[in-house]
Amino acid sequence: MTSPVNLPGRRTDTARRVVRALFQWRYSALVFFICFFSFLMTLAYVLPESFTAKANVFVKAGRQNAPEGTSTTISESARLTLSPEDVVSETMIMLSRPALEYAVNILETEVIPQPKDGFSKKYLNFQNWCRSIGLSPGPLFTNGVVPSKFGDVVYTEEKLQYDSKWWRDWLLQRNLPEDKVRILIADLEGKPSKASSDEIDNLKLQVKNLLDKERLYRHEQMVAKLGKKISAEIEPATRVINLSYELASPRIAARTLELVLEGYMEHHSKMHSLGTWREVKVIDINGKEVTKRKYETTAASFFREQANLNKAELEKIQEQITEFRLSHKGGDLDSQRTILTQELIQTEQSLRALKEINQGSEELALDSPEISVHQQRLLDLELELIEKAPLYEGTDNPTIKSLHNKIQLTKDALQRQIIQKRAVLEDRAKSLDQELRNIEANRTALEDLLQKRDSSLGSYKKFIAKAEEEDIKLAMDSDHVTSAKVLEWPTVPNKPSFPNRFIMALLGIFLGIPGALAVALLRAYMHSRIATVEDVEEVLGVSVLSSIPRFARIPFRTPFKDGMPPVVLNAARLALAALDNDGHRSVHVAASTRGEGSGTLAAALSLEASNDGRSVVFATLGGFPAILGEAENVEILQLDGAPMDAQKEAIQAAAEENDLLVLSGPGLAGGGGSYASLTDTSLFVVSGTGVHFDVARRGLDQLRRYGKAVLGAVLTQRRNPIPRILYRFI
Repeated sequence: MTSPVNLPGRRTDTARRVVRALFQWRYSALVFFICFFSFLMTLAYVLPESFTAKANVFVKAGRQNAPEGTSTTISESARLTLSPEDVVSETMIMLSRPALEYAVNILETEVIPQPKDGFSKKYLNFQNWCRSIGLSPGPLFTNGVVPSKFGDVVYTEEKLQYDSKWWRDWLLQRNLPEDKVRILIADLEGKPSKASSDEIDNLKLQVKNLLDKERLYRHEQMVAKLGKKISAEIEPATRVINLSYELASPRIAARTLELVLEGYMEHHSKMHSLGTWREVKVIDINGKEVTKRKYETTAASFFREQANLNKAELEKIQEQITEFRLSHKGGDLDSQRTILTQELIQTEQSLRALKEINQGSEELALDSPEISVHQQRLLDLELELIEKAPLYEGTDNPTIKSLHNKIQLTKDALQRQIIQKRAVLEDRAKSLDQELRNIEANRTALEDLLQKRDSSLGSYKKFIAKAEEEDIKLAMDSDHVTSAKVLEWPTVPNKPSFPNRFIMALLGIFLGIPGALAVALLRAYMHSRIATVEDVEEVLGVSVLSSIPRFARIPFRTPFKDGMPPVVLNAARLALAALDNDGHRSVHVAASTRGEGSGTLAAALSLEASNDGRSVVFATLGGFPAILGEAENVEILQLDGAPMDAQKEAIQAAAEENDLLVLSGPGLAGGGGSYASLTDTSLFVVSGTGVHFDVARRGLDQLRRYGKAVLGAVLTQRRNPIPRILYRFI
C-alpha cells in the first residue's frame, strides 16, 4: 500500500489519527476486551482449586543457636545470641530430609490416593508410556495404591478391585514373559498349572521385588516433591518463619504441614546426637536400589575434632617460629635491618667521597686513616715546594726535583689507596644490600608464620567455644528444651488460594483495556479498506464532492418504495453543482464493483436535474429504478445489446438534444472503464462498507485511462468513526 497523500488544509496530526482509529475500531476493541475478560474468568472458575495451609514458627535465642565471640568457658558460652544466619539455619532444618521423611512415612499410611480417572488417568498412562520407551526414568506407575503383596485386594468397592486382567496388564508392562504371567494369573485365580510350587514362589518373589522397587521410588519421589512445594519465608526484621503448603485437598494440605512441623520438632533436639554408622537405602542413576553405610557425627565431636586439628597446627607453627628466632639471632629482624641500613648509607657516602677525590678535589675529608695520611703528606710536600721554589732558580735544582719526585710518589700511593678503598667499599655495599634482601625475605616468612598462628589460634578458640556450647545443648536435650516454638499450627483452609478470582478479574480489566487499545490501533495500522472520507482523499488522491452517510438498506423487491432518500438527493445536488460549474452536459457514474451505489447516485442525479426543469436522459446498460419511470423530463436510454459505436452515437445525440445525460456505467472491475470515453467527465462512486484500497485504485486508474477527466468522488455508506461532539476538541 502506498503512503497516503497529504492534501492541503487537511489535518493529519497523530493525535487525531489515534482518536479516529480508536473510535473507528471500537467494536473490535470491545470484542477483544470481552473475550479476554471472559477467558480469564472462565479459567478462574474452570481451573482446579488449590488450598494453602499456613503455620508460623518462632526461633528463640539459645538452644541450637551458636554463641558469638571466642569465649572458652561454659559460663561465657552460655550467653547465646541470635543472628539472621541462625534463623536461616533453622529454616534449612525444617525442610531437611528427616522432617520430610517423617511426614511422608505417616502420610503413606493415612492418605490413600484414589485411582486416576479422566484426564488424570490419561496423564498417568502418558507417564508410563514415556518410562516404557526410556524417555523418563523410574518404574511404571500402578493405577492407585500399590498392593502390599501379590493377590491383595486394595479397594473394597467392586469397580476398584484389582482383578486378574489388571494384574496381567501390570506384569506385561514390566516385561515379564507371557508364559510366566499365565502361571501367576492361574495361581491368582486358583486354577491348576503345570508349574511347580517352587517356581510359583520364585515368580511371586520376583513380583514382590518389583512392587517394593515401585514403592521405594514413589517414597523418594514424594519426599522430593514435598521439599520443593513447602515454602519457608522469614518475616522481615523478626525471628518468625512462615511456612505454607499448597494442595488440592485442604485437609491433606493442613495435615502434611502439621506432620512436617512434628518431624521438625521431633528431630530438632536430635540433630546433634552421638554419631553412628547407619545403613541407608538409595536409588542410583540406573533405578536400582543400593544400600550404603553413612556415618552421622555429632556437632560436639566435630567441633572438638576440628579444635584438636587446629591445636596441632598451632603447635607446629609455634615450633617453626621458635626455630626461626633461634636461627636468626633472636628474630629481631627490625633492629638488624636498621643497623644494616645505616651501615649501607655510610658506605655509599664513602664511595661518593672517593669519587670526589678521584676527580681532583682535595678539600673532602675521609674517615680513612690510610687515605688521610697520604693526603696530608701530599699537602705538606706541595706547601714545601711552594716555599722553596722562589729560593732556587730553575727546575733543575736537585732539591726542587726531589720535591717533585716525592709529590708524584705520594700521588701514586694515594691513587692506589683510593682504588683499593673503593673496591673494599663496593664489595661491602653489595654484601650489605644482599643482607638487607635476606632480612626482608626472613621478615616476610616470619609474618606469614605469625599470621598462620593467629588464624589457627582464632579457629581453635571458636571451635572450643562451639564444642562447649554443644555440651550445653546435649544437657538441654535431656530436659527437652528447644529454641523453636510453633506460634500457629496449620488449620484446614476454608477458601482456595488458587485461582484468585478477584485478582484474575483485576488482571482482566487492567490487561484487557491496554490489549483492546492495542487491537484497535493494530487494526487501524493493518486496515486496507476504504471507510471514511479521509481514506478516499489520502489513499486515492481524489477530492470527495459529497458523501452519503450510512442508512437502512432498501428492501430488494421494493426499491425506493418511499421515494429517493433525502441524504442521497443532497449528495446528488452537490455533485450536480460541480457539474454545472465545469459546464459538463454528460457524466459517467461508475464504481469499482457492483453494489457500491453508482446506479442509485445516477438515478438521484437524474431526479435532481429533472426537478430543476431540465430535460435529462438516463442511459443504462441494464434495468433502471422504477422511480425514474414516474419522473417527468427523464428519458430512459437503453444501451444493452448495441455495439459500442452505436452506443457512442446514441449518447452524443442525447447529450446534444437534452440538458444533461447521466450514464450509469457497469462495474470498473469487469472492464467497464471504456464507457468513460463516451461522456464529458466521470464521477467515481466508492462505498464505505469495505472496498479494498487496491480495488478502488484500479477502478480509478481505468477512469483516468479512458475518460477525459474525473470530476471527483462520492462516498456512499460513509462511517463517522469520531462522534461529532469530539470534532471541536481534536
